[in-house]
Amino acid sequence: MNAMDYLDKRELDDYRAADTAGLLVRLPVPLGSEVWQVCNNPAWNSGVGSAEMFLFGEVQTPCRIVQATKFTVRMIEDWGIRVFPTEAEARKML
Repeated sequence: MNAMDYLDKRELDDYRAADTAGLLVRLPVPLGSEVWQVCNNPAWNSGVGSAEMFLFGEVQTPCRIVQATKFTVRMIEDWGIRVFPTEAEARKML
């Protein structure tokens, strides 16, 4: 066994040990990938809704929007709730 094979085996053993110990996290997409996030529309508030209701008979400005953003570790807990891999999946949550 040469030095490279030994290092590869050792690294693989380290990964297996970490996985067994529950120390590895499987990400739904690579970090920095474009994902779609459902968030509050900064242009909407209750005053806008009331004014549109008075003027148009209905609220036209959506209170939530879908926007593209880069995936970060902080988004893991919102995955499938407010963060999605495609725009179509995110729009279903509006």
